[in-house]
Amino acid sequence: MRKTWIVLAVVGVVPALGFYVLEWTGATEALRYVSTTTWRPGSPSLWDLACLAAGLVTWVWLKLLVFVFLLAACPFAVADLSTVLKRGRTTRKGPCR
Repeated sequence: MRKTWIVLAVVGVVPALGFYVLEWTGATEALRYVSTTTWRPGSPSLWDLACLAAGLVTWVWLKLLVFVFLLAACPFAVADLSTVLKRGRTTRKGPCR
């Protein structure tokens, strides 16, 4: 159960952080550039279009999907936490030292 909520949280957060990486590198400026450029052969380039696609996907992930994944991880995290808390109150069976 612990693995499930950790994976859901990581899958939700890592792509969302990708938007900030793209913003830091300036790749998110491709949206402005592509929308204001007169389309001619080679302009915008494939790199600009790829940055546009990556920027849009990571922006949507940041604004919407990160919350979906974190919300999906909550029941697993709560169940894991309650299991850990219950286990702490009971006596543990194991080898005596």
